[in-house]
Amino acid sequence: MLSHRKLTILVAAPDGRRQASVGWTPDPGIAPVVDVVLPPGRTLVGVVVNGWTDRPVPGAAVWTRRGHDWEQEIVSDQGGRFTLERVPGDAGDDLEIMAYGAGLAPDTDGWGADVTPQDGRLRLVVFPTMTLTGRAIDAAGEPVAGASVRVTTPRDSLPLLPQPLTVNTGADGAFTVGGVPPVEDVVLLAEAAGHGIGWTRDEIPAVPDARHAVADIVLPSRFVLDVPVVDEDGNAVESATLWVRWRVRTRGMGAAFRDVVAGRFDPVDVPRGSCSIEIAGPGLVPDVLRLSAHT
Repeated sequence: MLSHRKLTILVAAPDGRRQASVGWTPDPGIAPVVDVVLPPGRTLVGVVVNGWTDRPVPGAAVWTRRGHDWEQEIVSDQGGRFTLERVPGDAGDDLEIMAYGAGLAPDTDGWGADVTPQDGRLRLVVFPTMTLTGRAIDAAGEPVAGASVRVTTPRDSLPLLPQPLTVNTGADGAFTVGGVPPVEDVVLLAEAAGHGIGWTRDEIPAVPDARHAVADIVLPSRFVLDVPVVDEDGNAVESATLWVRWRVRTRGMGAAFRDVVAGRFDPVDVPRGSCSIEIAGPGLVPDVLRLSAHT
């Protein structure tokens, strides 16, 4: 049964674009009839152009943001034109929108930016993508063959590319990855079996149509965390929970969870570096310690 409190109903159209809400205070014993009028939205037309040649870009994927997610809306026609219908907002309101073409992507200014329609029209500018070359090596300086190298960014809420951009290193640890958007904060992540995750430490210049050689990506070795868990008197802890966490750039925290039984837990394979260990259990005061494999 509905309470006497004022309630709000949110209604969304099937296309996910248009939403409306209405509030009312229910009257006990009376089935409410509520009309919710969805706004018609607006129609926007636009064109995708090459920022260097100023020529239209056919077949470009146009992306817009809905809430927290980015979704592909439409593909530009042979003249680089596209039409978006039932777009939320009023005439002149900003719109979060981007476009990607073959070998073309937004630069830093256009990546995830708010675009203001001019007389209901949008102009999305894309630039030639970059090519990055480099090498993946281990802590001893030896090449790591078959490592997976992925292009990413700390701003994972934005689609750097419509599909993940990943390549593998050759026998000499070398790699070449093309199609990289000319945006700031690009990071290369490299990982391989038996190694920790490495990443580019230096800033990669955001220059359209450029070829950059990045510094060697060092994949740290790993160590096995396999130690007894005891109390302050040196007695084995009968039951506890253990969390091991380590930082990974662009991915936040890597983590492993283990049950402690009679002072032991299944070994944890941790990237060489530093990690934090949190232990909690019945009758124990939760504790956090930091461990460095370099010591």
